Amino acid sequence: MSDAIPASAAYLGTRPATFEVRRTSHYLTMRDGVKIAIDLSLPVGATKLPTIVRQTRYFRSIDPTPIGAWLGESRTDPVNGRMRNFFVARGYAWIDVDVRGSGASTGVWHSPWSPLEVEDGREILDWITAQPWSNGKVGTTGNSYDGTAAELMATLAPRCEADPSRSPPRGRG
Repeated sequence: MSDAIPASAAYLGTRPATFEVRRTSHYLTMRDGVKIAIDLSLPVGATKLPTIVRQTRYFRSIDPTPIGAWLGESRTDPVNGRMRNFFVARGYAWIDVDVRGSGASTGVWHSPWSPLEVEDGREILDWITAQPWSNGKVGTTGNSYDGTAAELMATLAPRCEADPSRSPPRGRG
């Protein structure tokens, strides 16, 4: 018998969705002048936030068609839109990143997870932890390309850490 649903319900009971989500787009300038495009989602009115980062080469953001706008973000970005809104509404910051040379970011995409891309991750982490809204705790997420980028960013500890007290329960008891 799985405890996944009761564990999720228990977590949701301790972290209700209480914040409105505000999403803005920015460029971060890297050490070599390349501009990395990010979307920053913050819970309105919250301060000192843990942050979740997702790096992708598959466009962090799209302008939806009129029908897509009508359907809502969770339909135009079915995996990340729902997950982003879930966490931001519960007091997390969320950053979507177009890696170097992809999407709206400048520069050249040399290869999957190139040393330049990994070093960009270090600079992104430094930027996050220097922000007045950051509590200095940063986690990563993703699957496929994004997941490998997340694992590589997580190797940049101590800048990237997990806070088990703020994570949803996992596993089976």
